[in-house]
Amino acid sequence: MKELLEEYNKNIRQKKRYLLKEILAYLFIIICIIVLGVYVGDILFGERSYEVLMKLQKEKAFLYEDIQKLKRENAGLQKEYLEKKALDPDLNK
Repeated sequence: MKELLEEYNKNIRQKKRYLLKEILAYLFIIICIIVLGVYVGDILFGERSYEVLMKLQKEKAFLYEDIQKLKRENAGLQKEYLEKKALDPDLNK
């Protein structure tokens, strides 16, 4: 009878160890999933996110168009200046 009780206690301890290992494994997996979720969230919505990249690309395109417009305006103003300079002798001094 004593041997049966010892065997039973041994089986219970083994089951508890197995259960503890299983719980730790699930806990580790859950922590990994949470960390991965935070990382992906930071990539998508953080300072270096896709949305920020798209916003910066739109701003770059807007600034490029603005530069082109200002170049055209500058060319027109230079042409006007040179025409007036050629016609007005006081500007030639």
